[in-house]
Amino acid sequence: LRWLGGYWKLPLEDMGSSDLRGRIVSVAKQGTAPVPASQLHDVYSVLGDMVAVLFNSNNHSLSHMSLSRKYSGHPEFGAFVSSRLAASMRLRDRQRSMQILDLAQVPLAKSSGRCKDAVVSYIQRNRAIFEAMHSRWEAAEAGFKQSLKAMPANATSRYLLGLALLEGSDDVGAEGAFREALLLDPDFKAPYVNLAVACIRRGLFADAIEACQCGLKRHPETPHAQYNLALACLGLIVGGDADSAL
Repeated sequence: LRWLGGYWKLPLEDMGSSDLRGRIVSVAKQGTAPVPASQLHDVYSVLGDMVAVLFNSNNHSLSHMSLSRKYSGHPEFGAFVSSRLAASMRLRDRQRSMQILDLAQVPLAKSSGRCKDAVVSYIQRNRAIFEAMHSRWEAAEAGFKQSLKAMPANATSRYLLGLALLEGSDDVGAEGAFREALLLDPDFKAPYVNLAVACIRRGLFADAIEACQCGLKRHPETPHAQYNLALACLGLIVGGDADSAL
């Protein structure tokens, strides 16, 4: 294994800023900074041969059984990597993917704590994504809610719940889910775009403009945000009539 290097992702504000979120959350447009070689060596030392072992297919086969045996002493991690395997085959073998998700949860029965909650949330989210892929939006909504029950701070599940609600024409619920996702992860691009969609549907054009502007501040030149911004501006121009704006 040959390491190519590393870089820091930069936040909006420097460390002297009084804005806590601004100085700890990185954004794409701020760019990157080099990492001192001594710190890179510290990272490499901690990782050891983990990456080589994980990705060397000559040492083991990537199957649910092999992963479960390999990480039998760490059932939460074993369940997570198995569920990642299931997610990777979702498009080519959906039935097998769902079977592995079922099996991945078995070792968690005797576990408890935050690690278990995070893995269960991930598994439930992937189940819900399977339902969404078949346009079964009510089932998808229920699945994303199960994911959030296990881990309320799962920003991705909150965003996907918003999408399911949006597809089900619950624009108010979708707006709330998108806003919650952004509170948890303000650098998450997609919720800004779809928050604007939910607001436009409700005729809340000023709110839609604000969502687009906030998203474009962190992710400049995002086409969908620019499009939604134009729609929202048009909605205001024609007097706040949502049907006319769309």
